[in-house]
Amino acid sequence: NQVVNCFAGGNGGYGIEVGYNSIVNDSIAVNNQNTGILAGVSSTVRNNTSHDNQAGYGIYAGSGSILEGNTVYQNRGTGIFADTSSIINNNTVRSNDEFGITASTRSKVTGNVVTENSKTAIFAYSQMIITDNIIQGNNTSNNPNLMGLNIGSHSKVESNNLYNNAQNNIYVAGNKNVIIGNHTAFSGAGINFQVTGNYYKDNTASGNTVNYDLNGTTQTD
Repeated sequence: NQVVNCFAGGNGGYGIEVGYNSIVNDSIAVNNQNTGILAGVSSTVRNNTSHDNQAGYGIYAGSGSILEGNTVYQNRGTGIFADTSSIINNNTVRSNDEFGITASTRSKVTGNVVTENSKTAIFAYSQMIITDNIIQGNNTSNNPNLMGLNIGSHSKVESNNLYNNAQNNIYVAGNKNVIIGNHTAFSGAGINFQVTGNYYKDNTASGNTVNYDLNGTTQTD
C-alpha cells in the first residue's frame, strides 16, 4: 500500500491505517479520534505531519520500519511509537500529552528534535543506538519518575544534547551501555545511573543539581 500526499482529519478512528511493507509519505493526519498514522511491519513513514489526534499515537509503526522527517505534535497520547528494529530519524516531536518517542529493542534513534512533551522525551528499550538528538524541556508534568532520555541496557548513547528536562536528563536503568560525548544541563540529574556496569566517557554536565548521580554504583569512565 502507498499513501502519498493525502489528508485525513476528523475521523472517528484512525486517520491513516496501512498494513505491512507500506509507504506513507507527505501526508497529514489531524484531529482523529485514535492514532493519526498506523503503519504495519516494515513500513516507511516519511515527511508526514500528525497532530491533535485524540487517542493512541501520533504515529505508530510496526517492527523493521523507517520513520523519517515527520512532524508530530499536540497528540493526546505518545508522539511516535516504533516497534523492534526500526529507524527513527530526523523527526520533530513536541508537546504531546504522553511520551515523545518510544522505541523498542534494537532500534536506532538519531537526529530527532524532541521538546516539551508531558512525559519522557525518548523512552528506549535495550540494544539501541541513540545519537545526535536534541532533547529539551520534556517531562513538563514534572513526574519524579520520568526524564529526558530513558535507556535500558546494551545500548550506545552518543552526542546527544539534553537541556531542562525535569528530574533527569539521562536516566540509565540498565547496564552494559556505552555513553559517550553527550551534553546535559539544567536538570535534577545530568546522568542518573541506577545500576552498575556502564561505560561513560567525554560527557559534559553543567548546571544540574547533581551532574553525575551514581547512586552508590560503580561505573567505568
